[in-house]
Amino acid sequence: MILHWVFGQDEKLLAILSNDNPKSCPYFEASPTEKLNGENTFDFSVPFSHEDSVYVVEENLVAFKNLDNNYQLFTIRQVAFLQRVK
Repeated sequence: MILHWVFGQDEKLLAILSNDNPKSCPYFEASPTEKLNGENTFDFSVPFSHEDSVYVVEENLVAFKNLDNNYQLFTIRQVAFLQRVK
């Protein structure tokens, strides 16, 4: 089970993002990037319609386990609202 955690600026847990639990906010297009200069980024998407998406805002925190099974914590710096067209 892959989980991502969303924390407020005070590091209080606000939401759990999971594709395995139907009540949790799902996520997609999750892509961590690690550059040689030490810059790490983590891009992901959540459905705007889910009630927990309100916590995915700038300056909140998101944590996940990387491929080495270590936790990484990122500050949300940019939120973009996109609409998928089918």
